[in-house]
Amino acid sequence: MILISCSFLLGLAQSNEGNEFWFGFMEHRDPNNSKVVMITSRVNTTGTISVTSIGFSRDFTVAANDVTVFRDLPKLVETKGSEYINNNAIQIVSDDPISVYIHQYFQMRSEASIVLPRSSVGSEYYVIAYSGVPTGFGNGNDVFPSEFLIVANEDETEVEITLSTNSVRKELVIQLN
Repeated sequence: MILISCSFLLGLAQSNEGNEFWFGFMEHRDPNNSKVVMITSRVNTTGTISVTSIGFSRDFTVAANDVTVFRDLPKLVETKGSEYINNNAIQIVSDDPISVYIHQYFQMRSEASIVLPRSSVGSEYYVIAYSGVPTGFGNGNDVFPSEFLIVANEDETEVEITLSTNSVRKELVIQLN
């Protein structure tokens, strides 16, 4: 009986391996930061990384148990500003299962993420955020509020955002075209 229960629980786990990925880069404080996409696979495979709205597309190959790194992404892939919709999502499609990781850094700041494939994406998520306090850098009044980025993997996606009681807005519904 215990073995059956364990097998069932393992079936519920998400995988970070897949053949199609959608993601984006949030605005970073430093305008000349480095954006890196790392692709790895357990098998030799090929694929394409693209941002159709700006005409960017690159084919890639990755050897089994190795990493292919992209460092030459256009600056337009960074989502700048807040509370608007743009069309700069990055798509990766591969012939065989891959895993994708992204990293953005400059001097003493860094952000990194595991990108989930389309097959592992669900429909309900939580965002853990902070209040955004003055940094003490520059004039001491710079405030960098908490942010999150939503990337839709198909047209006409409706997103409902329910904010916490500490937020200015309580609910926001967005239609992504």
